[in-house]
Amino acid sequence: MRLGAKNFLQTVICGVLSIILMAPLVRADELASPAADAKVGANCCRTRDPGAFILPADKFFGETAAAYAAAKEIPMTCCKLFCYCGCDHVHKHTSLLQCFVTDHTADCSTCASEVFDALRMSKEGKTLAEIQKHIDQTYRPREYDPLFKPSPILQQYWKHKLWTESAPAGKSHN
Repeated sequence: MRLGAKNFLQTVICGVLSIILMAPLVRADELASPAADAKVGANCCRTRDPGAFILPADKFFGETAAAYAAAKEIPMTCCKLFCYCGCDHVHKHTSLLQCFVTDHTADCSTCASEVFDALRMSKEGKTLAEIQKHIDQTYRPREYDPLFKPSPILQQYWKHKLWTESAPAGKSHN
């Protein structure tokens, strides 16, 4: 009987510690600020279960709910993808996952489109590098766009992406 009580106590302590460790790292009233939004998202990608930070899909409806459910299926992939909706400028997001830890995606079709592409490609067996390349080439603004100005966050992402751009035929990298 005593051994059962000891196991029960250990289980309760582990459960309480898990809840404390997975609690948001900022107060709920701060979540609307870009700095707090970036802090939560940046930290969630450093945890073992970044999907725990994604808002529940049942909080939304239609395509938005499906997008949150998709992000929940592939949270580690979302941590390694950049979102090209401009949230790096406004909210200081460093990954696609950060769009799903708040209700940002409810008003953003780019975030939803990116996560749907990533989930589809993941189910097709594509590598993370292949998924990154597709997202980057499909959604990033073109350099000739007069409004395009890469943020420091985007410049940092480009330094660490998993794929490389190949030179056009007949051109060298020199």
